[in-house]
Amino acid sequence: MAPIRRKNSQESSRSESSSNGDSWHPIDIDTRSDNGGSSDLVSTAMANFTTLYRTHCQVIYDLAERQNFAGISTVIKQFWQELGPPYRGIANHPEVIHNIGNDDTILYDVSAVVIVPGFLTPLPLTTLQAIQDFAKQYDEWVVVSLYGHSQQLCSKKLEVARTFTGILAKLCSLNHLSQSAASIVQNKDQTTQMVADWDSIDFESLRDQAAIICQCGKTDLVQIKPLINPLPSSGNRHKAIAAVICPVGSMGWLG
Repeated sequence: MAPIRRKNSQESSRSESSSNGDSWHPIDIDTRSDNGGSSDLVSTAMANFTTLYRTHCQVIYDLAERQNFAGISTVIKQFWQELGPPYRGIANHPEVIHNIGNDDTILYDVSAVVIVPGFLTPLPLTTLQAIQDFAKQYDEWVVVSLYGHSQQLCSKKLEVARTFTGILAKLCSLNHLSQSAASIVQNKDQTTQMVADWDSIDFESLRDQAAIICQCGKTDLVQIKPLINPLPSSGNRHKAIAAVICPVGSMGWLG
């Protein structure tokens, strides 16, 4: 998939007008040739669809960059529901479905970065809530948009979409956790008390209890202990907490 790039308003307008399939010229063909291989005509149609679909992905990225989630809902439903019958056959071809899955993966990877630029970047609670609502609704939008298409296409797109929404949910949780931690560690009185409390913690007992509650192995908690021990005395506590949040989040306990 070609790198997703930013476009000016004129280019975006052209992309949005083409995302519904109006730029296609009907080709009344079967999706397979008699000998089981792709015919030249079908190969051309596949290439045309790939170009169209990647333009559609660019439109979604541009909307994600502006956090226009309602626009994303409209675009994906319009694209798939207004795709003419000849092109539904192409879109539901196994090879094309595979390529769509790859393109969606790239689209979602770069979109997640622009939607939640980093968990150390403060985001208003209203923005976090909007992103969380989008993540909760997106899977349903995909299902609705693909009504009438093959089960194989629906399954592939939904599989990739669920990974995307899971990442968004985790990033929102990490961002909120980071902001909550920042409000504490930047308060001198609170951090002074935290240092005193820290020295009295029985980490061995805490580890045993936590292993039971979170149903995780003690080895995971042993890995966390060296990360959190230096926090109270760190000169830049916010960044120190970030160094803890990253690996702990990657263990899947915060998403």
